[in-house]
Amino acid sequence: MAIAGIEWLKRLLWIACAASLAAVSLAACEPGGPAAEPELDSAEAVQAAAAVTLAEAAIAAYEADPEGTFEELSTPGGSWQIGEMYVFVIDRNSVIQAHAADPGLVGVDLSETVDSDGYLFTPGLVEQASEDGGWDIYRFTNPVTGEAEPKRSYVRLLDDGLILGVGYYLDETRFVKHIVNDALAVWETESDPIQIYQTDPRFNRGEAYLFVVRARDLVSLATQAEPQLVGTSLADLTDHTGKKFALEGRALADADGEWLYYGYLNPDTGAEEQKQSWLVRVDEVIIGAGFYRPL
Repeated sequence: MAIAGIEWLKRLLWIACAASLAAVSLAACEPGGPAAEPELDSAEAVQAAAAVTLAEAAIAAYEADPEGTFEELSTPGGSWQIGEMYVFVIDRNSVIQAHAADPGLVGVDLSETVDSDGYLFTPGLVEQASEDGGWDIYRFTNPVTGEAEPKRSYVRLLDDGLILGVGYYLDETRFVKHIVNDALAVWETESDPIQIYQTDPRFNRGEAYLFVVRARDLVSLATQAEPQLVGTSLADLTDHTGKKFALEGRALADADGEWLYYGYLNPDTGAEEQKQSWLVRVDEVIIGAGFYRPL
């Protein structure tokens, strides 16, 4: 891709980031790749569209000039990093082949590397990648803040078998919503969703773990973080204020999703902390995930 074209792309993406506070639909700015979920709020929809746009531009450049594009991808501060958004390339064995934000990672095998939640994220990216593109969420160091933060990446399987991706960083509220969205997709498409919830690593993200309860009696059906609760009713559980939070959650939960605030034991710290959980009711169950803050 010519430098002038790359600079035009940069300007386009910066405009998209600036517009992220506006009510912009993903459908209006999607460059032709697969849409992100329609549940995305307008701000994140623009981020997702920008990630797809940058990825598709990098793919076009790579197909036209593989060697030149890989050289650009190995140049720190080069054309394929725009703030916290950058292009990366991995192979099917989870070995990094190019990384615009940190070229020093090239050649590193991440197949056994977990994120701060214990999730094997590069095998997850490999699994989600397809010729039409796919998405996965995980935690990774943000090059702007230097902190490990939730990230959502778009990945495309290229004709030569490599996988090219671009991601954007999330706050905790959007991160747990994506966990619930993934669980809802499983509920709608799989014959035994409960078994998947209990075994799939996508649903055990450290503090941000999935939980599923039966609505009528609040019996726990699935939670990898607290398997001892499965089969028991949560109806009488209370937090430090005496709130019966499971009963309140059942009253709040609907098909559109609602937030529940309560005190609950953080399995990572062993202390009761303030928990904020996103709950969605579907058929006879309530599906949720949350994150913690100190009381």
